[in-house]
Amino acid sequence: DVADLCAIIENSSYVDALDALSALRFNENMYGENPISSDYNADLQSLINMKNFVDGHDDTYDDDDLAGLLWTWQTCNEFGYYQTTDYGEGIFGTPVPLNFFVVMCERVFGVGMDRIENGVERTNYQYGGRNRFKTTNVILPNGDGDPWHALGIVERGNLDDSIIPILIKGTSHCADMYGPLENDPPQLTQARKT
Repeated sequence: DVADLCAIIENSSYVDALDALSALRFNENMYGENPISSDYNADLQSLINMKNFVDGHDDTYDDDDLAGLLWTWQTCNEFGYYQTTDYGEGIFGTPVPLNFFVVMCERVFGVGMDRIENGVERTNYQYGGRNRFKTTNVILPNGDGDPWHALGIVERGNLDDSIIPILIKGTSHCADMYGPLENDPPQLTQARKT
């Protein structure tokens, strides 16, 4: 979660910020034995290889690998939202432009920018997007530390009374989906009871 990430980066034993960032990337407690990959071509090839086995079953890929492939397919065909550095002058420059993901979609699934944009339009038309959200009996949890919460519905507004948006203070992406831990913030514990 956010507090754990900050604790690693703020650890005073690192000589400089780059060492702290490197420690975060290779933190086995956070990412298991496989730290975050930074080899774009190897990651693309892995997705392509997994895609070739989707119709059958290949024991070399576990459920998490295949879930990642399916999520990537959804971003290329339905969602189109990516975490990029195209927003302007960030502290790291712009090493991850939108085209980074468009090329990935093209190489893995044969989906270019036009198809991504059309897919997003289709998804918003089908489900109503944020402004035409028409459903009932739904809980919409978001963590305030989750970068994706900006795309979520965090206030009831004119929604049906059976729709419950919850903004969970002090949590990050998908925190509400994991099992409870002793150090969970009270807001997370309460949100799970909803």
